[in-house]
Amino acid sequence: MRFYGLGQASFQIDEAMSLVGAAQWRHGFQDVHPPLYYAFLEFWGQFGSGEFWLRSSSVLASLLSFALWIRLLRQWRPELALTCVFMMAVSFADLQQARELRMYAWLQLWVLAYFCALLENRPRLAALALLLASFTHLFGLFLVPLGMLRGWSRWIPLVVGLWLAWGVPHYLGQQNHPLDLRQRPDLTMGLEAVGRLSAGRVAAFGDRPSIALGVLVLGWLLWRRPDCPRLVYAWALLPLISVWLVSRFTSLQIFEFKYLVWTTPAWVYLLAASLPRVPLILGWTLINLWGALPWLAYPHRWLADWRGVAQELASDPRPIYVHPSMMAAPLFCYGYGAPRLNLVDEWPQLESAVGQNIIWVTTPNHPYVRQQSLRVGLEKFWKLEQERDFASQLPSSDIRVSFWRWRQAPPSSKENQAR
Repeated sequence: MRFYGLGQASFQIDEAMSLVGAAQWRHGFQDVHPPLYYAFLEFWGQFGSGEFWLRSSSVLASLLSFALWIRLLRQWRPELALTCVFMMAVSFADLQQARELRMYAWLQLWVLAYFCALLENRPRLAALALLLASFTHLFGLFLVPLGMLRGWSRWIPLVVGLWLAWGVPHYLGQQNHPLDLRQRPDLTMGLEAVGRLSAGRVAAFGDRPSIALGVLVLGWLLWRRPDCPRLVYAWALLPLISVWLVSRFTSLQIFEFKYLVWTTPAWVYLLAASLPRVPLILGWTLINLWGALPWLAYPHRWLADWRGVAQELASDPRPIYVHPSMMAAPLFCYGYGAPRLNLVDEWPQLESAVGQNIIWVTTPNHPYVRQQSLRVGLEKFWKLEQERDFASQLPSSDIRVSFWRWRQAPPSSKENQAR
């Protein structure tokens, strides 16, 4: 048995509801992400389960990334090292990923380790970093074509083969999962991605300041065409263009701004190589503070407020059902697990709730939630008592907690008319 809790609250959790169990990697759940980060988080959780400690794992990755970033810069252009390190230190996009309990800070660390190993002609270490990156996030596979700019390595087939041995059966198991969930990106979303990487903006799709900044950054770079290694240009552009094209012309919708944060160092280098130091540092700092200050004042308005949700759930002992299941993992960090916490993706998974009063937790603007429309079934067999919304600047991060009483029969016609 394991115990996870926050503050004075402590709840007994079954082995299946460990942090790895939260992602259900060990128990057959077809999470889209590779398993390495969850396995690491399971290890990290052996030494503490509080929110601060678990988040510190991402802080560690971010700090280690700085050391590798300095090492990389010294091999390219040492005179830019101080400027580039400072820009990364105040980058709101990097600051944001360093505080999240997610795998993106670790992906950036393995990327930097991979490039350092390549430049130092250490193929075995490069292969290890490539393997770690690929099993941390799907986008780690972008390092394969990027690394080939430095020449062919006999280790690449081995790493790709190991990933395919896991990836092929994994994704075949998800073939019934709806892939066409996100909106197809247009040209402005590509420009917006560049602007967000430069300003660290947190906003809904169509953020005009980010689009305008993206136009300025790309226009400037096209005009100046800074003298940089090919690897830097490929690092900045290949992932962005690739995921845009895939999401635009196939049903595999993989374009999200957060997936591209690991390319921020490349954009930093391009700007540092093409702009005077003082205006660049001043402008970069002001733009990123513009994004960071509201977030520092009200952090849970800018990201999903799972802390507030956890506090709300503590006031009522009834069973909790979370839809979709992929959103349940944060609650494990606040001490909620089996048997009280139940993960829901399809209607049949609600059978255990029949005859009970329940709490329903969902992210109402998530495309999968909209597609499933399970709220319709809830209203048919349960009666809504109260609900609370935890709003965010990102609509996809809104959370709704609702309390339901079992009604044992569908609503009457009068109740339907009242709605």
